[in-house]
Amino acid sequence: MKNLIWIVCVLLAFTAGYFVNHFSSETLSLDDQSQAPISAPKDATDNNNVVTSNTTALTSSTNTVENENDVGVPTTDEIAQQLKALIGSNPMALTFSEMANFYSFVGELSEVQLLAVIQELSNTGVKENQSALMMLFSRYTEINAAAAIDFAKTEIGDERLQSVMLNISLISLAQQDPLASYDHFIRLTDAQQNIARASNMHLTGSLMPIFSSLAKQDLSLAIDKLYELNKLGHKLMLPMWGLTQNLESKQEFVDLLTLTKSLDNHEIEEGIISNWTRHNPEEVGAWLLEDYDGERLEQLKDNFILTWASNDREKSGNWLIDNTAPDKVQRKVVNFLRSWAWDEPKAAMQWFSKQPNAIYNQKTFAEFINDAASSNPQFAMNYMSYLDSKKDQQRLSETIYQGLKRKSTQQAKDFLEQSPFKDEILEFDEHLKKSL
Repeated sequence: MKNLIWIVCVLLAFTAGYFVNHFSSETLSLDDQSQAPISAPKDATDNNNVVTSNTTALTSSTNTVENENDVGVPTTDEIAQQLKALIGSNPMALTFSEMANFYSFVGELSEVQLLAVIQELSNTGVKENQSALMMLFSRYTEINAAAAIDFAKTEIGDERLQSVMLNISLISLAQQDPLASYDHFIRLTDAQQNIARASNMHLTGSLMPIFSSLAKQDLSLAIDKLYELNKLGHKLMLPMWGLTQNLESKQEFVDLLTLTKSLDNHEIEEGIISNWTRHNPEEVGAWLLEDYDGERLEQLKDNFILTWASNDREKSGNWLIDNTAPDKVQRKVVNFLRSWAWDEPKAAMQWFSKQPNAIYNQKTFAEFINDAASSNPQFAMNYMSYLDSKKDQQRLSETIYQGLKRKSTQQAKDFLEQSPFKDEILEFDEHLKKSL
């Protein structure tokens, strides 16, 4: 397990190094298949530049930096140079075997050697040595996370890099002692109230693993700390995600909803239900219809369908139709189809066209095809004739033209020239330009 944690920390360090570089340089289908023809709706009410080397055998971890001039014991500078060679110019492009070489090399360093090399790299140039520094520091957090936190606080001047290192340390400490990690987080965020938002963002990222580990040990204590964070003004979504990571049964999710109810935080309530939906959507749907006794049923149903749709649009759409009042179903379906029409208009059209006339009709189809036209103008062009109303055809033509303009100037011109709504399209286009 410790090795697994260390590997995860190394991967996090890769990513963290990339984003710190980024922040420092800036201010911050469905396959075409034969398908049944769709009828028009009825009117109705690897990197080669990486330098690799064989891992140099090191003496046992009992050797200290004071012994580094002894025969066969590499100096701190030599260790640093070997690390740079193993990482190469692009650590994000390391192959699995190259990462294994790096892991083997660093795994043989003692805590004293690790700290000495980290200090060497940070003193000789943080930006130049950032990749090696971050990856080495990740290993150090696995050995002594509390000491790593102290080092980052006192030895690293760059605020963004410091916050990344502190985040890695907190995550590692959370695997060993989540309550201690939480306490460190509270002290760090209290001390860094005036630090830039980008820096605090990294620290906040540790809350999910902290609360995941804390909930495993003591769920009641984790809930108490969630309420404490709320009183201190922290956002609660990440700790909530941590709390739900290990939940499996309906009763566990329902209990968590009960325990967090007095927070009176709709975002937390919806977040718990969303995570439960990813685990078992049918179970959530039944609970909403049969057991939920609150005042937010419609809002929770909407959020539930939205979450389920990210994994299965057809099933979530069917549930929506089966469990929505007749006077609301048209509007709900139009809203449901909006993102689907944008992403996968063919699949959305196939599902939509199978619905009864109360749902698939001229009014709802006009909304659907107009939404699809923004991102898929060529697709929408094929269904112009499905619209009976000249007004709806004009509106669709205007949207198609705007969509084509974003993709191809010539295609937009060709469409404009053959459209019977050319004058109206140009007038609409001019109106848009003036409104910008």
